[in-house]
Amino acid sequence: MRTEEHLLQLHVPHHTKTHWDKISFQKRIGTAIPLFSLKSEKTMDFGIGDFASLKEFIDLCKAYSLEVIQLLPINETSPHDNSPFGAISAFALNPLYADIEKAFAAQNITNIEEAINSDIEISGLYKKISQNKRVNYNESRTLKTFLLQWAYDHFLLDTNSPKKDSFIAFYQNNLFWLKSYTLFKLLKEKYNWIAIIDWPQEIQIYSENLYNQFQVSDGYEMDFYAYIQWILFQQCSDIHNYAQENKILIKGDIPLLVGKESADVWQHPEYFDTKLKAGAPPDFYAEEGQDWGLPVYKWKNIESDKFIWWEERLHYAENFFDIYRIDHVLGLFRIWVIPEETLAKDGYYLPRDKTTWEQHGKKMLQMLLHSSTMLPIAEDLGTVPPIVRKVLSELGIPGYKVMIMEHKKPTEVFEPISLVSTSTHDSYTLQGLWEKLPSHEKIEFCCLLGINPEENLHFNNSLHKKLLNKFIIGTPALFIILPLQDILGTIPGIIGENIEEARINTPGTVGDHNWSYRFPSIALPEIHQKLSIISSICKETKKSFARWKTISTHPLIKNINIDTLRQKKHLTVAPDQDIWIQTKLGGMTRIIEIHPDNTFDLTIKDVPLTKKDHEESGVLLSGPDKSKEIKITFLWRIDSDNYEWEGEDYIITYKEK
Repeated sequence: MRTEEHLLQLHVPHHTKTHWDKISFQKRIGTAIPLFSLKSEKTMDFGIGDFASLKEFIDLCKAYSLEVIQLLPINETSPHDNSPFGAISAFALNPLYADIEKAFAAQNITNIEEAINSDIEISGLYKKISQNKRVNYNESRTLKTFLLQWAYDHFLLDTNSPKKDSFIAFYQNNLFWLKSYTLFKLLKEKYNWIAIIDWPQEIQIYSENLYNQFQVSDGYEMDFYAYIQWILFQQCSDIHNYAQENKILIKGDIPLLVGKESADVWQHPEYFDTKLKAGAPPDFYAEEGQDWGLPVYKWKNIESDKFIWWEERLHYAENFFDIYRIDHVLGLFRIWVIPEETLAKDGYYLPRDKTTWEQHGKKMLQMLLHSSTMLPIAEDLGTVPPIVRKVLSELGIPGYKVMIMEHKKPTEVFEPISLVSTSTHDSYTLQGLWEKLPSHEKIEFCCLLGINPEENLHFNNSLHKKLLNKFIIGTPALFIILPLQDILGTIPGIIGENIEEARINTPGTVGDHNWSYRFPSIALPEIHQKLSIISSICKETKKSFARWKTISTHPLIKNINIDTLRQKKHLTVAPDQDIWIQTKLGGMTRIIEIHPDNTFDLTIKDVPLTKKDHEESGVLLSGPDKSKEIKITFLWRIDSDNYEWEGEDYIITYKEK
C-alpha cells in the first residue's frame, strides 16, 4: 500500500518554510498524553504527573519509535478550576508540574524525607497520595507548595550561591509578565481567590506603583512565586533540550482565549473586552448555544501595540515546545460573542461583516507565524467555514483530522499537511468511540479500511491492531499523533475496562471526573508489550516514507495528473521514466505506479461492498509484460445497488529511444 504519492507534487508555502525547516519536513508518529496523567516508578510520586515523569516518558517514546509528544496546556490554573484551559496566566507554568527532587538537588538538599516528615499533615498526605487512582489537585498542590517553599528558604539562606545571578537574570528577562503575575498571585491568595471585581477598587487594575507598594510589604511571597517560575522554566527548558537530543518533538497547546480572572486581563485590560463573552451559537450539540465566559480580544488595540503580547507569549513558549496547537483557530476568523445579561443563543459573530472573515483570519495567522518559528497546528474540528481550511492550506499550516469524525472518508484522502488522530481529550477513547458507534457504521468503517466487519463488531486486541495498522500506514498525513490510551487499547486489569473512567474530559460537565485520569505505571511489562506493536508499525511507515524520499528526488520522475490523460486520451513517455498517476474518480483516490519494465504497483482506494467487488473496482491494466503500450481503464460505481459502472480508457505508450 502506498500513500507517499500524495507528497510528490507537494510544495510548502513560503509562509511556513522556516517553521518546517526547523523541524525538518518528514512524516512523524507520536502520542498525546496529559502531563498530569503520567505515573513513574523511577521518581517519587506526588499524586500527579510532572517534569520528572515526562523525562522518563521521553525515554519510553524513543524506545518505541514515537517521535512527538503532545501535551495539554501546562500553564498555572486556580485552586477552583482544574481545567488546563482555565489558566490564570498565559505565561506562568503550573507549579504542580515541578520536579521536586530536581528542585531540592539544585539547593544541595539530599534528604527530601526530612522535609516531608517535618510536618505531620504533610507526612500523612505524602503516604496517602501515591495510592490515589486519580489526580487530587488540592492534595498535590498542598504537598508541592510546602516542599517548594522548603527549597526556596534554603535558596534564600545560601547568600553566596551563583544561582542567585541566574534567578535575577530570569527575572529581568521576563519583566513583561512576571512582575504583574507575582502581584496577581499574591492578591488572589490574599483575597481567597474571589473575583477581581470584588477586590478593593484601587487594586482592580495593575500598575507599576501598585507593584512597588506590595513589593515592600509582601516581597517574600512575591519573590517566592517568581522563584517557582524560575525553577519551572529551568526544568521545562531542560526537558525540551533532552527531547531534542533524543530527536523527539514536544507539541504544546496554546489556547486562543484566556480567562477573565487572569493576570493577563488584569495587566492589560486594553487588550480584552470583558463586557463580551466568547461562546458558540446553537447547534446540534447545544440547542441553546454555549457561553464560555471568556473575554474576547480587542484586536485593534493589540495591533496598535504591534502584537507585542502575542509575540512575547509565543517567544516564551519557544523555550518549551517545537510545535503547538492553536485551540479554536476558527476564532481568529470570526468569533461568537455574547453581551452581558444575554443568552448564548442571542449572541452574534465578530467581525459582523462576513466578507472580512477570511482576510482577518489570514492576517492573524500570519501574525502568529511572524511571532515565532514554532510550527502551529490548527484545531479546525467541527463545522468550519471553507475559508478556514483554504487559508490554512495557503499558509502551509496543518489542520486536524480525527478518525471517528472522518470515518466515512478513506484515510488516504487526508491532506499531507495535516495532523490525524484517533480521538481527542474531549471525546471517548478509541475503544469508547467504537463501542458507541451504531453497528451499521462499524460495518461501513470496516469496509472502508478493508477489515472484515463480521469479526470486528466488538473492540478487541485484534481489531485494535488492525485499526492502528490501517490508520497509520494508510494516511499520507505528516503528523499522526494518537492518544496513549488509543495506542494501548485494552489490557485486562490495567487499562480499558471502563470507557467512562478513561475519558480525560466530558464537555458540559463539572466534577472531579474531568482532568484527573492517571495511567498505570509506564514501567509495566504489559504496556511495553503493547507499545512494541506501534513500534513495528512506525518502522514500517518510516521505511515507506524513506523510499518515497529517494524516488521523489530522481530527475526522471514524471508525475501525471489524470486531467492530462482526459484531454489527450493518449500519452507518450520515454522508456526510462517512472510514472505516477493519481486521480480522484467517484470521490475516491486511485494511484498507479508504472515502472519502465512495464510492471505495476496499483493502489485502489474505494469502499468495497464485497471482496469480489473490491477486486473489480478502481483501475484495470492490460497489455503483456513486454508490451510497449499500456491500456488503463478507470471504473467507478454509479449504482452500488445494481453494480452498474462507467469507465474511460486511456493509453500510455513507451516510445523507443
